[in-house]
Amino acid sequence: MTSMLEVTSLHCGYGPVEVLHGIDLRVDAGEVVVVLGANGAGKTTMIRAVSGTIGRRGSVHLEGQDITRASPDGSALIRETQRHQGRLHPARQQGQVRRGHDRHYR
Repeated sequence: MTSMLEVTSLHCGYGPVEVLHGIDLRVDAGEVVVVLGANGAGKTTMIRAVSGTIGRRGSVHLEGQDITRASPDGSALIRETQRHQGRLHPARQQGQVRRGHDRHYR
């Protein structure tokens, strides 16, 4: 079975500082995958590296096709997820959610 996304031995960082040290990730069709971690753990860096917007070492395959050396424009599907990261729930944006009563954002 060909995976939708397969990342192998992903290394990347900013300048001399390596942030990700050999990440392996596989997402098969129909799966939902969540990346969790504390602030500064490398979640956004991983998305940027997979999408090719920052330098990386390792390999990235999208639907079986090697996109490791593709331009960032070629991985717009992956980058689309970055646009929604960090946005607040619409109710929270409008101040309608009271502290302690929002089961999604504790």
